[in-house]
Amino acid sequence: IIRSYCRFNAHRNDCISHLQSVSKAPSRSHNVTTVRNSQVRIRMKASLTTTKMTRSRLASGILMTAVMPFSNAQDMMNYTFAIVPKLTTNPFFDDVHAGCLTQVERIGSDMASCLYVGPEQFDAEAQAAILDDLVDQGDVDGIAVSSIDEEVTGAAINRAVAAGIPVVTFDSDAPDSDRLCYIGTDDVELGRSFAWLLAIARPFGGKYSIISSDAPNTNARVEGIRNELVESFPSSEWIEIGQPTNCEDSAELALEQAYEIGSNPNVTALVSVGGWPMFSDAEKWKEFVDKHPNLLLLVADTLPEQRALLEEGYVHALVGQRPNLMGAKSVEVLYDYITKNVTPPEVINTGEQLFISPDLDQGATKEPEADAASGRMQLGYYYWSLLCGGLVGLLFRDVF
Repeated sequence: IIRSYCRFNAHRNDCISHLQSVSKAPSRSHNVTTVRNSQVRIRMKASLTTTKMTRSRLASGILMTAVMPFSNAQDMMNYTFAIVPKLTTNPFFDDVHAGCLTQVERIGSDMASCLYVGPEQFDAEAQAAILDDLVDQGDVDGIAVSSIDEEVTGAAINRAVAAGIPVVTFDSDAPDSDRLCYIGTDDVELGRSFAWLLAIARPFGGKYSIISSDAPNTNARVEGIRNELVESFPSSEWIEIGQPTNCEDSAELALEQAYEIGSNPNVTALVSVGGWPMFSDAEKWKEFVDKHPNLLLLVADTLPEQRALLEEGYVHALVGQRPNLMGAKSVEVLYDYITKNVTPPEVINTGEQLFISPDLDQGATKEPEADAASGRMQLGYYYWSLLCGGLVGLLFRDVF
């Protein structure tokens, strides 16, 4: 076994001598120890009952450690990357996990693996405990986490980094922590996209309410909506009714909140800065839409089931992220940082996607027929003024 293991090592004789001496040592359980320098990386974990090896698989029950040149040792390592979502019951994070698995296949399944673990409830303390457990168990080489709370999750991130495990955030950031970088959407810009849709659908305004969750990324989206309406569409007269809800990333609770908002006859638009109310059940969402035909519906995320509902006319616009890319990029960044010492930029923007129903303006004005016609006429005047202004600018560009 020793000779077979060492035949891939350029320093074969030294490797054999070292393994022979190690194999004589008691094979009782030891804590994981990681040593990194320019020549050597050693990771040791011996156990009578464990057969998993992060560097190579030898005979069952025999775990051994080799000292070899850094480049050769790297080639034989299997890196484990943990994806820690806000909660595992949100289908958005299933796509992040899929992205992680895709990137692992690109690297090579013998070189990397993906561990998907997170809380079942929207609980920052539970998420922090999971991060601490990953550090204590010593089975991961890098962590990607969607932060629930900047302080609680951020403190756990700092503990992981102090233990020598690099951490990136995705989807929801903890910028004041020691995380390596943030990978995900520019959430303020995503909020601005919602404001743009409100203004385009009804240039002269209305009343809207927001479904949200109390997390750094969703709070930034709410901020983006409010700021954009004031800064870019001051004459639209959109008025926010009530404070954003906190659905705690629960699809069922978000749908309940949608019904509560829809019961207010003064509200003309519902903005959900996450896809939660559409995640619970397609038929339940359809039932809600059918009961509120006059409500403009703008929802975040663009999962396949959401796009199918948009094609059927059960939402007016989707402002989406790229969760698959978040998962893939998280693994890519961590792998390159560990194996190639590549330091990423502090923020990696994965962009957003926008899906708009052809009847956006009609869906926004489904009050009495006269109001609908008036709304479409106003929207026509709005686009006509933009067109005329552009033509005038082209004709007189040399004069000015």
